[in-house]
Amino acid sequence: MKYIAVIFILMAVAVYVISLLEYRKLKLTRYEIESGGKLPAPVKFVFISDMHCCFANAENIINKIAYEKPDAIILAGDMVICSAKKEKEIFDMADFINRMSEIADVYYGMGNHEREMEENNELTSLWNRYVSKLNLGVKLLENKSEELNIRGSRITICGLDIPAKYYEKFTGDKLGREDMNSLIGEKDRLAYIVLIAHNPDFFHAYMDWQADLVLSGHNHGGLLRLPVLGGIISPKPRIFPKYDYGIYENNNTKMIVSNGVGGHSVMVRVNNVPELIIINLK
Repeated sequence: MKYIAVIFILMAVAVYVISLLEYRKLKLTRYEIESGGKLPAPVKFVFISDMHCCFANAENIINKIAYEKPDAIILAGDMVICSAKKEKEIFDMADFINRMSEIADVYYGMGNHEREMEENNELTSLWNRYVSKLNLGVKLLENKSEELNIRGSRITICGLDIPAKYYEKFTGDKLGREDMNSLIGEKDRLAYIVLIAHNPDFFHAYMDWQADLVLSGHNHGGLLRLPVLGGIISPKPRIFPKYDYGIYENNNTKMIVSNGVGGHSVMVRVNNVPELIIINLK
């Protein structure tokens, strides 16, 4: 038993050290997405999710975004941590997002941490002060849409903001197409729709709603990733989550799931380097 305990401790220390090293790395992931003839000109997005007030890669992120010269920047939620103890970091995040908006307009979708801050009576004031710090170049999409016309390409970016009950651990409500219609309305069939939907577990609903491209995060790549098997656990928690990382396609809907650029609570990352995503719509 003594040897087993020693092995367990050494493994835990190894995971901790590897995680510290990985949090300081940043990789660029590129996706080429065909629009099915809906866009007459190419469009480039930078996509970020789940930063959770982690600033280890902040300057690197700004520099890479500036180098890429995107048409827009999309945030898929959980940029902050829902905690009154993180007030300084939360306001620092507003400043950081404002810096991004100096490069290109930012379209900010809500994650469960943003939603919980707004719903929690003790944190509502903090949330309002955070939002008030965001400048005009940041479009906060709480079940709202913004239309873009980029070199003749008409794109609608929709931010799906689902109530906190859909994120509850172990249970949580199921999301369907009718729920989405009640939150953000029916899909505009003429536009190319980019849906910011933080939780990828509801991909079936996004597909039924007929989004063209869904951008999600939330599952943090499964924290620890194994070859072939992929991510081990989601925040739900669910072992080997179905939509942990990468690109998925069903019918005419594609979904890109980011592994995020930060973390909180259990700060574990193994074989799961934080990423900045570049999306080229063709």
